[in-house]
Amino acid sequence: MFWSSSIRDLNVIIFLVIVAMIISIFVYFKTKNKFASLVIFSILGNLIFWDNSGSRLLNIPDFKWVVKFTLWYWPWINVGLLAILAVNYFRNKGKNQNLG
Repeated sequence: MFWSSSIRDLNVIIFLVIVAMIISIFVYFKTKNKFASLVIFSILGNLIFWDNSGSRLLNIPDFKWVVKFTLWYWPWINVGLLAILAVNYFRNKGKNQNLG
């Protein structure tokens, strides 16, 4: 996708996954919420693989399941994770405020 080379595509994917992991770790240290950092990492990881779903690297027959998972199942997993995160946020919204 990026430079029409499977090796370069793999290098870019690995680099972007590391960047997503760093962002996720930053979110964890900022919010102390493991689940929020997991959701951020999942969404960024899905975007990384979704962007590369048309690359030559993923056209190898052994990797076709990655494309199918990235395009059809992973977005629904992210929707579920975001729904759980929203429910937890609104459930715990009043508990974090100091009433005194």
